[in-house]
Amino acid sequence: MPPSRPHGLYAFTMPRVPLIAVTPNKAKMRVYLKACRAQNGTIGNKGEIPWYVKNTEDIEELSVGCPVIMGRRTGGKLMGPLSNRVNILITSDKNYKKEGFHIFNDSDSALDFAKSQKNDKCFVLGGGSIFRQFLNYTDTIYLTTLLADFEGDTFFPKDFAEKFAKTNSVMYNSNIDFIFETYERYYD
Repeated sequence: MPPSRPHGLYAFTMPRVPLIAVTPNKAKMRVYLKACRAQNGTIGNKGEIPWYVKNTEDIEELSVGCPVIMGRRTGGKLMGPLSNRVNILITSDKNYKKEGFHIFNDSDSALDFAKSQKNDKCFVLGGGSIFRQFLNYTDTIYLTTLLADFEGDTFFPKDFAEKFAKTNSVMYNSNIDFIFETYERYYD
């Protein structure tokens, strides 16, 4: 599902990949991973996102109404919970608390809680460790790739393409041009 109002230079849709109708993840809900990376794979540097990109409102709206799962560093940077979403935070700190967030100490518990929200999908928002933990549960990846390199110490998993096929790609003009791509999991 690409953003509804492309601001892009061009758009093309790749042929759909044959998928098995049953989602093989534990939660029996579709798990979407939503990430933004630099061209060199960077997603963070020293606990911060090293860029600001305009014209991403359509992409941000994809997760409205759904549970969203993130790590402590990602959630900790937010001023408060993301509105109109059930905010789920994973941390190894058993004493961590943040108002408006449901806190869990492992990915299975977080995913079980997301499933209990009676929604047919949830979104994984990062950071790097959380992306790696949830890659095997993920059905669809919405990946924004900035057409620039940034220095960083946290990177999007390089091997994700081994299990996913690109099904859509749209290029956007912005203060930093970017490509919004959709990847669907290959199922055997």
